[in-house]
Amino acid sequence: MWRIYSRNYLKKNRTSSLFLFLTLFVSSFFISFLTTFFYNLWTDEQVRSQAEGRVWQPTILTGIYGVLLLGICSALLILIYHAFEMTKEGRLHQFGILQSIGATPRQLYMALMQEAFALAVVSFLPALPLGIGVAFLIIWYMGKWNQKLQMEVVVQFVYSPGLLFLTAGLCLVTVWLAAHRTARRLSRIGVLEAIKGRPEEMRWKIRKRQFFRSLSSVEWEVAFRSLYARKRAFTTASISITLSFLVLSLFLNFWAISKASTRQTYFERYQDVWDVMLQIEGQTIESELLQRICKLDGVKEGVGFFLKSEEEKTRLILDNDTYQAWKQEKSGELPRLRVSYEDYSNLEVISLEENDSQSEENYQIFYQIRAVSEDKISKIETEIQNLMQGRLDYRLENRQREWEDEQKIRRGYEWFMEGICALFACIGIANIFANTLGSIRLRQKEFARYQSMGFSPDSLKKILALEALILAGRPVIICLPFNVLFVAWALSISPPTFLDYLKVMPILPLGLFIGAILAFTAFACYLAGRQILRADIVESLRDDTLY
Repeated sequence: MWRIYSRNYLKKNRTSSLFLFLTLFVSSFFISFLTTFFYNLWTDEQVRSQAEGRVWQPTILTGIYGVLLLGICSALLILIYHAFEMTKEGRLHQFGILQSIGATPRQLYMALMQEAFALAVVSFLPALPLGIGVAFLIIWYMGKWNQKLQMEVVVQFVYSPGLLFLTAGLCLVTVWLAAHRTARRLSRIGVLEAIKGRPEEMRWKIRKRQFFRSLSSVEWEVAFRSLYARKRAFTTASISITLSFLVLSLFLNFWAISKASTRQTYFERYQDVWDVMLQIEGQTIESELLQRICKLDGVKEGVGFFLKSEEEKTRLILDNDTYQAWKQEKSGELPRLRVSYEDYSNLEVISLEENDSQSEENYQIFYQIRAVSEDKISKIETEIQNLMQGRLDYRLENRQREWEDEQKIRRGYEWFMEGICALFACIGIANIFANTLGSIRLRQKEFARYQSMGFSPDSLKKILALEALILAGRPVIICLPFNVLFVAWALSISPPTFLDYLKVMPILPLGLFIGAILAFTAFACYLAGRQILRADIVESLRDDTLY
């Protein structure tokens, strides 16, 4: 069956074979990339947890990553299944002929499975290394940022042969489950039913919506009913585009609210508190160093402090000058430092002189510097680096640079998610192209009937345009309620208000994503419509059967 039938079918039906190849390629790429990326995140968290004593966290992450991977594989399984359904359904007539000349259901089943695994192997060869390569580039980029931010643990790319076997196994199981169901169902169809094939039918029995019907035109209703009749063929497109837009919109909304929250609770909260922060591990505040820092050009104020935890309370030790200035204010408020006082109970503020208990324990000593203006911050940082030349036990933070780094990191994550969702949406775009270009002959008959009933060429063009609008707009309508509920919930548990959210609302990236889907969908409908409208009405109506 493979040599006589399946191999020849794959060669002669390149459109359907290419569509299946692209679906399998994108699906296996996602599985390869996500397994590699999750594995590296898990190993990195394992290293960090052991260093910080949080051994329980990798166990939780293992379950979370496993559930996410299982959900993604399930979604890809549905996409692959519908891709097989779409390409195999049109071969019922061929299966009937093969059964009539002696082919058994088992032979037909094996032929379909051989086709599926042949395409799967061809798609796996480039998809698996590509997924690993993309994950490697992202992990490498994250490691560079870790080094730039002077983090103690730098993320590194890791891989193992066992992970490769796991990835290949997941891909094969996903393909087998999708192809098995389609092949088993089609191989068991009776001879007469298979020879007859799938009849050309238009399911017009749709629940009437009188309100919407009164607001819509005839072309709108014809376009809606035509898509409804072919909704099974567009299942893959609907699932992939809707899921990709849902994931992207939820992520961007979450990211926007998180950005607004970080700005309010950290950067804006401490904007007038510190500009440059020097951190040194030591036993006490170096008063001479603090005085030299305060004398630098552009420095408005310098504060030295550290936290000392004891049995039932925490002591905040300030340098003597700062402590005296704070006592003279008599405002009753705690000193304005980059310290989250909510994290400490029974906090006691004392001066460096009052800290009489000598200890050889090292603390994180902070020297908080405020500049006279924003343009002086970089200069102060450079002068402090010169001041600390020769010392390796310090860490220097710049508020401006932290904000810039924060924006770069966030934008990197946005590009990453946008790229992943765009690739996932490509499955749906490919499905739309395959359906619109692959059903031209059938639609020529459909549009010939419209013309025989009095539809003008402009009305037919309007029908095609409305179909493109419905295909591209339906995911937005489906995802809109989920986003509204998510944003309402996220705002209820975070500091930003609805007005704050409107300022950072991700309109541009979501608009570009929707616009790209609409453009590709419209282009597919245009290519198909150009051939459909050129057909001769008499020739199209002469043979009114599908086969």
